[in-house]
Amino acid sequence: MYVYTQEIRNILYLLFQDIKIENLILNYEGIPFQHGIIKEVKKINYKTKVFCYLHCAGWPLQLDLIYRLNLIDKLIVSGKDQKNILKKFLNWPSKKISVIPSLRFQKSSIKDYGGFIFVPYEITSFKKYLNRFDIFLNTVANRSINNFKLRIHPLNKDSNKHKEFADELKKKIKFHKEKFSKKLKKNCSVIFGSATGVSIQTLEYGVKIYHIPDNENIDVFSDKIWPNINVKKNITGVYEYCVKKRGQMFKETSSKNNFEKYLLPLTSAH
Repeated sequence: MYVYTQEIRNILYLLFQDIKIENLILNYEGIPFQHGIIKEVKKINYKTKVFCYLHCAGWPLQLDLIYRLNLIDKLIVSGKDQKNILKKFLNWPSKKISVIPSLRFQKSSIKDYGGFIFVPYEITSFKKYLNRFDIFLNTVANRSINNFKLRIHPLNKDSNKHKEFADELKKKIKFHKEKFSKKLKKNCSVIFGSATGVSIQTLEYGVKIYHIPDNENIDVFSDKIWPNINVKKNITGVYEYCVKKRGQMFKETSSKNNFEKYLLPLTSAH
């Protein structure tokens, strides 16, 4: 990662050493090479204003976002709860954080998030996931959950491992068919592995989540950090999440031209 970061910095220096950059707008996730870009741009011209945009919804333990680079002039996020977490737990100054609706995602509907089994990008615990899903289905009452469709991470739709995992899930669903009801609204979904941004988005549409994590220490939401999530541990290795108040963790809008409407005014204010 260090070599990659240094290469990026060298390229930036060659490209921009003779160009005056007033504002830098950068997608930001606290990755080292992003810090390298910011440092190099500030090295070329310290007066350049750096605006970092957290383009995804939050995840359980955001240690990669700990405040450690005062060269960032503004961090832009899409949720009030996200701002509070950055201030309370990750040492960000309040004045450096702004909240706007998501620039990446437009407002959708519950049908895009409810009634799915989200298969993650990386399947780290194949057998453990299947075993816990089986235990989960054994414990729920008959006809108490809606039918599920499988949604494999788009970058791994052609992965044989992911296809095999999906096939095994379908077998377990068929074996436990008495647990499902077509009459129920599709207002719950299942997520395996790390609870990525899709978890927050799903909750914001009022969908209940059953989460089967890989690592229960770092992959699971805590209501002490995320106060708008009701967290319940149902059985060993299965967690249930419900949202308390919608619109606080991640805000989407159906309006267009959000970049010009919400982000650019922030840059002109500096």
